[in-house]
Amino acid sequence: MELNSRHARFQDALAWAQQHLDIETSEIVRDMPWGMTAVLRSNGQQHFLKVLPEKSSAAIEISKSVSEIVPDFAPAVLAGDGPAGRMIIHDHHGLPSTSMSSMELKLAALKRLAELQTVALGAGEKLASLPALRWETLWAHTMQFVAGDANNAGNGSTLASYIGYRRAAQTRELLQICEQTLSDLAKAAFRLPVTLNHGDFHTNNMAVRQDGQVVFHDWDNAVCGPAGLSLNSMIGSVAGALRHLMPMKGGNRDANDETAIYVEAYVAALVEGGYASETRLRRGLPGSILAGLLYNLVAYAELGEISRTDLSVCVADVERICKEITQSCMVLSMTDRGASVRMLEHLAQNAGFEVTLNHVWEMSGAIEGGVDQISQLEAELPKTGIARTYLPVATSIIRDFENSRKHDVPPQLHLTLADHGEPEVLASKIGVATSMFAEHGCLFVHDAFPAPLLEECRRAFEKGEFHSVGQPLKVGDCRYMTTVPVDGPFNNRDLFAADFINGVMQRMLGPDYILGSFTIVSSEPGAQLQHLHVDHAALFPEVSGQPDIPPFAITVLVPLVDIDAEIGGTAVAKGSHRVDPVRGRDMPLATSTLSLGGCLFMDYRLYHRGLANKAKRARPVLSMVYHRAWFRDSSNFHSQPPLQIAGPALEAMDPELQKRFVGAYVY
Repeated sequence: MELNSRHARFQDALAWAQQHLDIETSEIVRDMPWGMTAVLRSNGQQHFLKVLPEKSSAAIEISKSVSEIVPDFAPAVLAGDGPAGRMIIHDHHGLPSTSMSSMELKLAALKRLAELQTVALGAGEKLASLPALRWETLWAHTMQFVAGDANNAGNGSTLASYIGYRRAAQTRELLQICEQTLSDLAKAAFRLPVTLNHGDFHTNNMAVRQDGQVVFHDWDNAVCGPAGLSLNSMIGSVAGALRHLMPMKGGNRDANDETAIYVEAYVAALVEGGYASETRLRRGLPGSILAGLLYNLVAYAELGEISRTDLSVCVADVERICKEITQSCMVLSMTDRGASVRMLEHLAQNAGFEVTLNHVWEMSGAIEGGVDQISQLEAELPKTGIARTYLPVATSIIRDFENSRKHDVPPQLHLTLADHGEPEVLASKIGVATSMFAEHGCLFVHDAFPAPLLEECRRAFEKGEFHSVGQPLKVGDCRYMTTVPVDGPFNNRDLFAADFINGVMQRMLGPDYILGSFTIVSSEPGAQLQHLHVDHAALFPEVSGQPDIPPFAITVLVPLVDIDAEIGGTAVAKGSHRVDPVRGRDMPLATSTLSLGGCLFMDYRLYHRGLANKAKRARPVLSMVYHRAWFRDSSNFHSQPPLQIAGPALEAMDPELQKRFVGAYVY
């Protein structure tokens, strides 16, 4: 309804209401595109005037019937004028709850709804007089609504009118992907007993009486069907309810999950009231909840021609419903192999890598066989499609993450050269790397740097083609640390400010992190096993060992040669940065081989040791230590500055890079 037209119709309705009541005052309490509600006060009593779209006879008759079927749960209709779309409703004698929390109110409402639906089973012919939902009809209406073109239906009669043609088309595709699963769930749902369902069930459409009982109003969109049709806007997440109710690997009944709490309260109340057995309910509720979601969606096709202003009011709820549909279809697709393949294609093409990764990750925890089973889907994906590229990357990330949590296995993440040219893939790997590093305090990263660049750096170091201030420092048996100027091949942002490095450091050390030191530690042939140590003591010993203390400095070790068992690498005690020193020293050590281009991230508080060099060649390792902006290492550098750079080289850098060299020795 147009705004001016609505208010004009309200004045007409108010004059009509005067014929039934001696109205003293009136106050509009809700003004929405689909109707207006006003509080009327007459002879010390309160009533409600509701103005609906014209020709709302059916809606008014529904409200009357509901109040007769369940008079203890719904207010009575005093008078109605269907052709004009107006009715007067008796006071429900309730108030919006101020003493209950949102969760308490929802739980009370769900239990009360279950009680109502059990009572309604005995309504017989009265219940049969109300509109009944049929899955086949609902599905046809849904497909018609989501398929419309916004160019010829800009009045709200199609989904594209609300959210645009592209997003409407995506919603349609998601529903088509899951059509068979939806149909199967609907069959189970519609085997449940037919009862009364509120068509717009949320906390704004209920009140609490003085005796604590919840009463429901705004029944003009009520429908008969299986219990559960009303739930979608009250349980937090439809997808969450599906995860909870549908059989998936690992069990889905988290007692602390809010959606699960709502679902369980509703199920328990229905079972207690004798509506159906728990087994039947758990089998039928997924389809019923989804049918209710689609019922709420297609209701927007019935608004008729509305203004742009009114259209914008509806968009938020339409977007909520479509988001629920998207998330629900992603869950449903996991239960069918063909749907899983089509969903991967859809997400890769329309949502990008991060969403695809998150979906694959959730699948790995939901289906038998986990990530190995998912990997087998690759052969069924189109050979030229982006999903064929994304899936192996996603499964590699998940395997790395899962393996990192195995006992005595060093945390590892595999990059590829292609990742560096894929910003979205790289961003996801940065996020995973950050999570793994925060948990373990170390991370072996493969192919983080271009191997030719590291070869060039090694040759420059071996030839001594640099100017260094100070003397090399002996840091163990046949081990020497030399500050290497950021010059020549070392003056390369792909080395000290690579996108992957920068992304991890910004997340772990803050956006204003600095490069604290830039050295090479060379272990000569015959170097023995290094003593177990940390690079820096805890800054706050009184709270050391608390797991949530963030790092103040991070070392990135970049071997300039291949690392194997003979030449030795670095052994790490993963997780030792999160415990007290006594425990940290006793934690098991693990290591990994690294091909040229790999590196090792270490928290400055992590226990580690260099391994013996049994080869006949030296093991030069570039050590780049990154600090929080306020931290300076005063423990490890006495005979040489930790970071050196020539003035012209620093001046040639862009300002963002220059910020990383605060505190450097400039020559």
